[in-house]
Amino acid sequence: IKGTKPGSTSVAVINLNHCREYIVEQEPKDDILEPLYPIDISKLKKRQMENEAEKKKEASFINVKASRIGQALFRDIKKTMNQVIRWSNNDILINNAVRIVEPYRVENVSIDSQIQSNTTTSIKASAKGDNDTKTHIIKLVEKFWSDQSKLTSNIDSTRTTKSDSSSKTTTTTTDSTSTASSVP
Repeated sequence: IKGTKPGSTSVAVINLNHCREYIVEQEPKDDILEPLYPIDISKLKKRQMENEAEKKKEASFINVKASRIGQALFRDIKKTMNQVIRWSNNDILINNAVRIVEPYRVENVSIDSQIQSNTTTSIKASAKGDNDTKTHIIKLVEKFWSDQSKLTSNIDSTRTTKSDSSSKTTTTTTDSTSTASSVP
């Protein structure tokens, strides 16, 4: 298969153990196949190491001790603020300044009192930045909980609709007899 770039070849590997059947649509016209281009092993190893490092970084964002809601909120905030979010025990710490504690509601968002600066000018500048960050995080937490309530109401309405439709009964009257049947 010719590659998308000049001088490159695309290779597709298919595990035939997972195929039910395959059909040869056309036999090759040439007996001689194009030679495969050389594979740069060092590039492959570099890409593999980068992928492994990225997966380890993603795994470090998981806190098995935190609740599902906490994990979901963390992932939601991480989409916006990828570089500055981390776990501090079961608390979510953003920008080393804003902390969200369980149960991860808007009222649980606060400026982290554990982080302190050395000079008064940096305290004032830091406090303004921290307040801006806190305001932004509060909006993200509000949106998260709004989305959660929408999800819950959609799931509940789906369940109600399914249970309503499964309990419908129809009554048919013919002459002087009536019959009732349940419609699934």
